[in-house]
Amino acid sequence: MTSEEFVALAARLETASTVLRHGGCLLQAIARRYYLVYTIACRAAERHGVKFRRGAITEDGWPVSHQSLPDVVRALYTGMNSGPVFGGGPGVVRKGRLTDDAASFYTDLLQKDRKYADYGHGTVPEPYDAAKADRHLEWANHLIEDLQTLL
Repeated sequence: MTSEEFVALAARLETASTVLRHGGCLLQAIARRYYLVYTIACRAAERHGVKFRRGAITEDGWPVSHQSLPDVVRALYTGMNSGPVFGGGPGVVRKGRLTDDAASFYTDLLQKDRKYADYGHGTVPEPYDAAKADRHLEWANHLIEDLQTLL
């Protein structure tokens, strides 16, 4: 995607998350913020030549799957391999808000929130109260802030 497309997508996701949060759609706000983390991580992975291994094949240019995103984030934080992800560039270039372990862990939790928001069938429309939703949004904000140092 071009730089203009990336900026437009990031702005749309940011705005959507904010509007949804203020409207009381907490889980959907978290899901939009997760997609912003995903978009920034994909852009950083592309910029720093991250490669992926599937079986015995290692190539760059394969799209980042949502399932591999925690490994991509860890590789971007550390600059080292993580699971099927090879390389990650220079690592988060300043002292990040999160450690690589916390970043990977929170990415996984946010991904689960996104899956629940997009596919989950529950009896409660909003499983989190405002305080818990805000904690999840804060994790996403820390990830976004850290990963933006790689762009």
